[in-house]
Amino acid sequence: MVNVLDVAIIGAGMTGLTLATELEAHGLAVGLVDKGCGYGGRMATRRIENLRLDHGAQYFTAQSPYFQATVARWESQNLIRTWFDALDTADKSPDTHPRPRYIPQDVGMTSLPKKMAESLNASIHLGQRIVKLHTPQATWALENEAGETLLHAKQLVITAPIPQTLDLLKQSNISLETTQAHALEAVRYAPSLALIILTESPYFKDHFPNGLRFPDGEIISWMACNVSKYRQDSPLTALTLHASADFSKRYFEASEADILEAFLPVLEHYAGITPSAIQQQQLHRWRYAFPENPIEDPVFKLEHPLALWLAGDAFGSGSKIESAWTSGIETAKSILKSF
Repeated sequence: MVNVLDVAIIGAGMTGLTLATELEAHGLAVGLVDKGCGYGGRMATRRIENLRLDHGAQYFTAQSPYFQATVARWESQNLIRTWFDALDTADKSPDTHPRPRYIPQDVGMTSLPKKMAESLNASIHLGQRIVKLHTPQATWALENEAGETLLHAKQLVITAPIPQTLDLLKQSNISLETTQAHALEAVRYAPSLALIILTESPYFKDHFPNGLRFPDGEIISWMACNVSKYRQDSPLTALTLHASADFSKRYFEASEADILEAFLPVLEHYAGITPSAIQQQQLHRWRYAFPENPIEDPVFKLEHPLALWLAGDAFGSGSKIESAWTSGIETAKSILKSF
């Protein structure tokens, strides 16, 4: 007999995990599936040697009272802490909006979504890409690349980037209402190139423990040392560099060698790192990093005979961890009203 859940969620990032947590708290049966092998989406951490390096989101802030209350609860549970309040900038300009920048207590941004997932009773499938949706017997069925149906549910929420969502709907022969289709197709994303580097050079680690923001017009936007960020006991300096949006757009398909070469003057000037001082390097290309023109409403329900919702940081204020959380919370409220 097929087990039909109340809600299936595609995507185990902040939006999907927040949504699942809220729905379960109100007694609904939930399933999660994600193409990645871990939780958190862009709250991503890699392990190199014995060190962990964040190559996606570097920290998060809390603006709304609603999210601030959740952040306060996470602090009381010892899940997160303040990294710093005021940004250090390469041009010495003051931070015009100093406020707590939060990171997990455990090493790595991905540790917070992992903790969120541990509290769930949901049916969770990681490392599974959903390639087709079916609607047998008035329920959603989620099919993976192997042709297996992983979940059946009465309602479905997709939290993937909008271009990937539109591809899935097209492959599933699901047509969109014209106005909704135009709204979704109009959303644009800025990519992000993230370069992580290991070196013995201690200069940046010693002088910029809170990272360094670069002004508009520079080829990089951010550089931080993961060793000082998480107080990891190591003689190495483990750096994360984020390219600017403009550079990322122009060089997104460039080779890793060409991207590193472009970064070298910045590395030498601010971190004292020459090519011979680099022990290891890895590049990650985030194709859908920042929604440039997000849809204003954090809740987006598609016109379909079965309940089908879209959520994520492309809905609401856009691009921030708080935006992803808010979309998950508000979508959960709307779903709960329908049960």
